[in-house]
Amino acid sequence: MENILEFPPGGVPTKVAARVFGVHQTKLMNQMEMGLIDIGFIEPAQKKRGKRQYRNAYISPLKLYQQTGYIWRGEKDVKKAE
Repeated sequence: MENILEFPPGGVPTKVAARVFGVHQTKLMNQMEMGLIDIGFIEPAQKKRGKRQYRNAYISPLKLYQQTGYIWRGEKDVKKAE
């Protein structure tokens, strides 16, 4: 019988994905936006405060697993991503 991976609903937090890749969140999001890392998508946020540009990210648990082998189980604690 084949093992079937199940992922919780929703995306992986950027903090967790950044820790898995060993980079800062901003660098991960920049690389995703440039197409260097294909684990989800980046879009501009609807609201912005002042001149600062905000972005929303969706990181697919399946794509993160396919590229890194890390299985996202919906942990609340980012430290478990090590």
